[in-house]
Amino acid sequence: MGDYSEYFGLMLKYAGIFSAAMFVLYVYFAVLLMVIAKKSNTTGGWMAWLPLINLYLMCKIGRRSGAWIIMLLLPVLNIIGLTVVWMSIAESREKSKLLAALILIPPFTFLIPIYLAFGQSTNPDAGVTGPAYARKCVYCAVPAEPGETFCGNCGKQLPAPAPVMRPRERASVGLMVVAGMAMLLFMTLASIGGTYFLFFRDVQYAEPAREMPKVPEFASGVMTEFPIDNDKANPLKPTDIVTQAFNTPGTNGEPPLDLLPKEWLPPGMGTDVLKQFAQAATTVVYAPKNSTLANTKPTTKAALPGFSPTRPPTNGNPTTVTRPGVQLPPIEFHTPPGSEQPTITIRNPDGTVSSTTPPPLEPSPPDDNVYVTTIQAQAGNGPDATAKLANGVAQASGGNISGVNVKMPDGNVLSGRSVKSTHICVYILNNPRTTTITICYAPSPEGFTGCTKLANNVGNSKGLLTPDETGIAPLTNLLGPFPAKPPEGLTIQEMNTYGDIFGDLMKQAPPEVRDATKNLPALFPPRVSLATYRDGARNEYNAMVGTYPTARNALNVWWTVRYGIGSATGGKSIDLLKDKAVYWDIEKTDRWLLYQKGKRILFIRVPQSIGIEALQKFGNTFQM
Repeated sequence: MGDYSEYFGLMLKYAGIFSAAMFVLYVYFAVLLMVIAKKSNTTGGWMAWLPLINLYLMCKIGRRSGAWIIMLLLPVLNIIGLTVVWMSIAESREKSKLLAALILIPPFTFLIPIYLAFGQSTNPDAGVTGPAYARKCVYCAVPAEPGETFCGNCGKQLPAPAPVMRPRERASVGLMVVAGMAMLLFMTLASIGGTYFLFFRDVQYAEPAREMPKVPEFASGVMTEFPIDNDKANPLKPTDIVTQAFNTPGTNGEPPLDLLPKEWLPPGMGTDVLKQFAQAATTVVYAPKNSTLANTKPTTKAALPGFSPTRPPTNGNPTTVTRPGVQLPPIEFHTPPGSEQPTITIRNPDGTVSSTTPPPLEPSPPDDNVYVTTIQAQAGNGPDATAKLANGVAQASGGNISGVNVKMPDGNVLSGRSVKSTHICVYILNNPRTTTITICYAPSPEGFTGCTKLANNVGNSKGLLTPDETGIAPLTNLLGPFPAKPPEGLTIQEMNTYGDIFGDLMKQAPPEVRDATKNLPALFPPRVSLATYRDGARNEYNAMVGTYPTARNALNVWWTVRYGIGSATGGKSIDLLKDKAVYWDIEKTDRWLLYQKGKRILFIRVPQSIGIEALQKFGNTFQM
C-alpha cells in the first residue's frame, strides 16, 4: 500500500485552519455581544460565551421574551426571528433599527455588531422625560395658563412646572416582523438568483478552430481505410475510437493493457486473436444519426450494390465456397437436417478434417451501432488472416460464411468474407494494396443494414480524414482537443474515446454501489477521451479530456473540484493556456493537473521528475 500520511497531514492541516477560523469568529461575536449587553444595562453578559444560551442573552438585550428563542432555532423562520431580535437590540442601544435589519447580509453581519457595541451606554428600562402636567393654583384650584408664574384669579404664585417621566415607547413588533418577512423574501430571491447565476446560467463558449490531432504512428496508416456513410437521410457517424498497440510494453516493461472493449469485437475475435495477425488495431464505433431501435425489425437486409456475395445454400448438402483469386483451404458449410446450428467443416492443408458445432449464441441487447476495426496485416498474409478470422467468428457464433468482393471507387477490389447468423453480421475485408484488414461488426439485427452499408463503403474516400458537411474531419471531432504538435521528444502511444464510460461502469457494479452513486453521474463526463504519450526516458504522460453536455455542467464540476476539493487537498494554481489550472503532487511520484475550458475538463498525469515547466509546455499544446 502507498504512504497516505501526506493525505492525512493535509486533511489535519485544513481541518485545523477551519477550526481556528471558526474559533476566531466565535470569540469575535461573543466579545461584541458581551460589550453590547454591558452598554445596554443588561445583566448576564457572561452568557455571550455559551452556545444557545447566548440567544437568550440577545433576547434579553432587546427586551424581548425568551420565547423568541424558539423562532431563532426554526429553519427559515429564524430569518424573521433574527431580524426582529437584532432590530430590538438596536432599539435598546438607541441606534438605527433599519440598519440592524440588514444583519444577515454580508458584510453587515460583521459590521453591525461593532456599530451597536460602540457609543454611549443606554438604559432601555429608564423612562423618558415628557411634557409637564397642566398646573392648577393650590389656593383657588383654577387651571394656570402656560407660561404664567402667578395665578390669574387670586394673584398668588403658582408652583414650578415639574418634568414627568413617561415609559419608553417601543416600536411595533408587527412592523419588525414585516421587516423580517421582507428580509426572508429578499434572501430567498437572492438565493434563487445566485444559484441560477452560478450553476444554471448558460455559459457562452465558442469552439476554437482545431488542427488534426497527432495520432499514434501505427494508427495513422489505417485512418483512410475507415468507411464514410454517404446516406443523407440517416448516416452512421463515428462516435468513439480506440487505438490498441499489442506489443508495446508499459513504462516498467509490464504487458500492455487490453483497451479494446470485448463488446466491440465479434465473438471469437478478441485481442488475443488479433495480435496473431497484427501488432495493433484501431476500432471506431459508428452510430446512426437518428436511431430507430423502436421500429427496427430483426431482419437481415440484402447487400447493397458493390457486393458480389457467394452464399452457400443450407439444404443439408456440403458446399464449397469459392473465393476468386484466393488459394485457401476449402471450407464447407452445411446444416444437418433438423438442426438450426450449422456444422463447420474445415479441410486443413495436411489432409486432416476438423468439424465443430458451435454452442448457441445468446442474442445481444438491441444495438444499432456498427463497430469497425482495422488492422495492418503482414504483407501477403491478408487473405490467410481473413479466412482464419472468419472461421473463428463462425465457430463462436454459429454463423454462415460467405465470400464477398467490394469494388472501391478507384477500381481496387477488396476480397473477404462475411459471417451472418440470426444474431450477428460481420464483414472481414482485405485490401491487398495496403495489406489492411477491415472488420465491420453489427452485434444485433438492428445494425445489419448499417453494417452492410459501411462494409460497402470501405475505402470510399479518405476515411476519418474526410471533412464532413461542417468542414471538420471525423478524426478531429473524435480527438480534437489533443495536441496537433506535441512537445518535441514526446511520442503518442495510444488514443481512445469512450461514450458514457461512467454508465458502463455502473452497469457492472453491484446494486448497492449503483444506489449509493446514483446522484454522482452529474460529476462525470458522458464522453471521455484518453491519450498516452512517452518521452525518451520512457516517462508516461497520461491525458484525459472529459466532455460534458454544456459548458455550464463542466464549469460547475470545475468549481467543485478547484474551490472545494482542491482547496481542501493542497491544490496549487498554475498558468495554462492563458488561464488558471490547478495541480497536486501525489505521493512524491506523480503530479496531477486539472483545467477547464468550455464544456471540457482536461486531466493530466505526469511524473514529478519532469518538472513544472515541462508540465506547462505539455498542457499548452492542447486545443481546448
